[in-house]
Amino acid sequence: GWYTGIVHNTFRFKDIGNSKEEQLQAKLGIFKSVPFDENNSLNWTISGDVFTGYNKMHRKYLVVNEIFNAKSKYYTYGVGVKNEIGKEFRVSEDFSIRAYGALKVEYGKTSKIKEKTGEIKLEVKSNDYFSVKPEIGAELAYKHNFGTKTLKVGVSVAYENELGKVADPKNKARVAKTTADWYNLRGEKEDREGNIKTDFTIGLDNQKIGLTGNIGYDTKGHNVRAGVGLRVIF
Repeated sequence: GWYTGIVHNTFRFKDIGNSKEEQLQAKLGIFKSVPFDENNSLNWTISGDVFTGYNKMHRKYLVVNEIFNAKSKYYTYGVGVKNEIGKEFRVSEDFSIRAYGALKVEYGKTSKIKEKTGEIKLEVKSNDYFSVKPEIGAELAYKHNFGTKTLKVGVSVAYENELGKVADPKNKARVAKTTADWYNLRGEKEDREGNIKTDFTIGLDNQKIGLTGNIGYDTKGHNVRAGVGLRVIF
């Protein structure tokens, strides 16, 4: 089969100026699912996709005791492949528990970032990353049919760890519209500490259109995630 989607993300950073970034990302992919038993309770799925994103950043930084602003736009694009194997255990007619293990490999590239407005504008060279992320997890799911409508509720917990190269200390920047030389941005050290993520999802569909809501928490970075989704079922 195939899938496609568009997602809008808003990132709020915990820096002194409370900088913010907005991302609009589109994805197109294909997948193949292989059952290992008659009722498809044990299943292996491999998927691959391409993506592109449009980002708007509002950087706020402190100079002495005053907050200054700078704004920029840039693009991201890349490819990803995911392997996942899972086993579902039926608890009752409506409840089930699913355990899974997955490995996702992704290569992405960021375009050059050139701040257009602001008191001190920066220009950052394009860069790329390579992500290798294994994950294991489990989900408790509730599913109930109301005629042509289906209600789905899920609570999940998973452990993941980034093993690839996503933090590049060799990224270069300079002050825009000047003759200043390029300098190395202070990059983050590759953090091999794993992340435990928890999610609560609820969704309702009528066999043609589905609406979902999600809220989650990551122990790494203490991030809170929330979102809504709309899907069309073919």
